[in-house]
Amino acid sequence: LFLVDTTDKKLIKVPVEKWPDQTLRLFTPGEKVNSLYFLRKKRTCDEIDFCKVDLKTGEVKVLINEISKPYFNNDFFHLSLLNEGEDIIWWSERTGWGQYYLYDKYGKLKNTITSGTFTACRISHLDKLKRRFIFEGYGREKGMDPAYRFFYRVNFDGSGLTLLTPGNGYHSIELSKQGNYLLDVYSRVDMAPVSVVRDMKGKEILPLEKADLSLLYSTGWREPQKIAVKSADGITDLYGVMYTPFDMDSTRKYPLVVYVYPGPQEDQVPQAFSMDDNGNQALAQLGLIVIHIGYRGGSMFRGKNFYNFGYGNLRDYPLADCKFAIEQLADRYAYIGRDRVGIYG
Repeated sequence: LFLVDTTDKKLIKVPVEKWPDQTLRLFTPGEKVNSLYFLRKKRTCDEIDFCKVDLKTGEVKVLINEISKPYFNNDFFHLSLLNEGEDIIWWSERTGWGQYYLYDKYGKLKNTITSGTFTACRISHLDKLKRRFIFEGYGREKGMDPAYRFFYRVNFDGSGLTLLTPGNGYHSIELSKQGNYLLDVYSRVDMAPVSVVRDMKGKEILPLEKADLSLLYSTGWREPQKIAVKSADGITDLYGVMYTPFDMDSTRKYPLVVYVYPGPQEDQVPQAFSMDDNGNQALAQLGLIVIHIGYRGGSMFRGKNFYNFGYGNLRDYPLADCKFAIEQLADRYAYIGRDRVGIYG
């Protein structure tokens, strides 16, 4: 990294080197650039520095250093430099759950913004004047699939946490231009999309539309079934989807096929409505029961311990969960045959 003084025609090399094969990302706090900032990440992705550069001397000062073993959540990490560098919003899994924190310009922690045993995820709207933001959250609403996306609003000081999108399903939103209302569209694999207008307290103002699936049902289509089982530890809840043939005869025994994408970092289990997500329903039409479950070591939405479960063993870790899930489902549904089991993905 170099600084160029265009008046004196001087070139200053900034001493950014710390780790081999590190990566740098530059930040400027606003239009009046008196300081330059950069994010420095270790190649092993387990340590990160947020640094400030003196534009006159090139001197580097580390404001925030964080170590996260065995590795950082690259997809969810977020840093916002606000108000000419006076405020720093920082995302961290230091508690085992992804949450937001507010730092001052010196790198001193001012307060925790979000907290709890849920994952505060991507910021979808940030209001610097009202000092608040809207973010995605996973796993906070009890009794619902922790992979369902909800949206919340919170103030920079940690107050006023508000659920904006109630309703058991996977949510998507769009804000009005003035930011006073939002369009909330939500669905599940077993529920058609619903569209409503809400105020900024999450209250429903106007129902807009509910999808009419009568033509789809007239073709013989049937929605898949949400399922929940225990992992191989007998404690952790796992969630997924089961697909059956439209003309299924519950007195028969059907072969079972498992669709797998066991991670790392995701599981590809569908959450929102689709006529044939991943082609699993088409496969079931051949006369099969098809299941797709999110095993430990997959989804990053369920906290650091959950998605780090398979670290160092990307081959074997989902098989025990998969086997135990099949046994539970075969006990639960008489039409699943234990002696004919396949796997693909």
